[in-house]
Formats: sequence, structure tokens, C-alpha cells
Amino acid sequence: MPIVAVVAPANVSSSASRTWAARRGYPTLTGNPSQIEFAETVRRRLVEGLNRAVRAGQGAIRTQKAQETREWLLSHTEAQWWIDNRNYQPSTIQQLRYKAVLEIYGSFFGTRRPGAARKANP
Repeated sequence: MPIVAVVAPANVSSSASRTWAARRGYPTLTGNPSQIEFAETVRRRLVEGLNRAVRAGQGAIRTQKAQETREWLLSHTEAQWWIDNRNYQPSTIQQLRYKAVLEIYGSFFGTRRPGAARKANP
């Protein structure tokens, strides 16, 4: 899949991003007003970038994974989450998603990663 550079338009306001999200039925973000204002723009940049990357790619599997990733992204309604992850690009969102899965796995089963080899007891 070709690498797609994604840059949010400099003139996209948070109110335009909020309207964009509402038209698509995306959930409302929570947080203080300044966090929400900034996070709306970050969310729009990441979701639009993911959509562009899907259009540039080919195949149903890629489209399915992108849909799952989009749903995972949109499940985050805390503005602070979007702010904390603002430096990710659509091409690296899968890494962020995998990191979250590992954190959940670790919280259930300790810090050992899936597939990590077990040490033999001496």
C-alpha cells in the first residue's frame, strides 16, 4: 500500500470539525471546552486521513481492517485521549491500536506479552 501523507488543512476550525463529526453521527467528545475544541480537529485529521489511506489501498481485507480501526478510534470519546495521541498518523494508527490491546492483555494476565516465550524454572 502506498504511504499517504496526511496534513490537516490549516484553515479547518474546531466548529467545522464539530459539524463534520455531527453530520457523520460520531459521538460527542467529553472534557473541558478548550480540550474539546482542540480534540475535534485532531479527530477529524486522523479519521479523514484513515479514509484517504483506505481509498488509496486495495482489497476487502484492508477495507475491513480500516473499518475496525475507525470504529476503535471513534470509541474514544474523551478529548484528552485525542490530544494525547495527536502525533499519530493514519499509517501508524494500527500501532496505537495494537499497543492498547497489549495494555488490556497485560491488565488481565500480567505484563507478559502474547506469544512471549516462558522461561524454564531451574
